[in-house]
Amino acid sequence: MHRNITNLVVNSELNCPSVIQFAVEVLKVEHVMVVGHYGCGGVQAVVQQQSVGLAENWLGHVEDIVHNNADQLDGMKSSDQRSARLCELKVTEQVANVCRTTILRRAWHLMSKSTKAERGVRTGLRFLHGTFSMSRSQN
Repeated sequence: MHRNITNLVVNSELNCPSVIQFAVEVLKVEHVMVVGHYGCGGVQAVVQQQSVGLAENWLGHVEDIVHNNADQLDGMKSSDQRSARLCELKVTEQVANVCRTTILRRAWHLMSKSTKAERGVRTGLRFLHGTFSMSRSQN
């Protein structure tokens, strides 16, 4: 399990990719999950344009998602709707970021070169999931 503010997968920092690499190549995990949750404090800070200090540098990645999806987000009337949709878009983007890692590309390449019996033995990886959970405040 790896967590950070807003559960971002940023390939230029080494913590998350290192966790994925260890899990896939050493522990031979079969499932990689990217999990987001509604009511995410980091997403809410971006939507409400709150000053959060040093974390603002990290949240710039979420601001990029806002910019790239402005057509969807700008038309939303409430900040709660906008925040919920941004949580969904963020998880989708993070799943794509996991797919772009050299770790997953290498695992998929090894799987494509393996026989059916060897798949999963060489890399462990079989599935990549993107999912959501409800925040505690919304349960």
